[in-house]
Amino acid sequence: MEFAQMTASVPTAFQKDTANLKNVEKAFVASEKALGDMLRQGIEWVGSKK
Repeated sequence: MEFAQMTASVPTAFQKDTANLKNVEKAFVASEKALGDMLRQGIEWVGSKK
């Protein structure tokens, strides 16, 4: 690959990587929220058994 072609493809690759990272972040935040909800429900359940 020529240098000009390689440098021309860098911005596109960077944009794709950025979009992928944003999607990963959204998925991570959603899973953290779900885990937090499960933890809260478990704590409430244990508290109701006392």
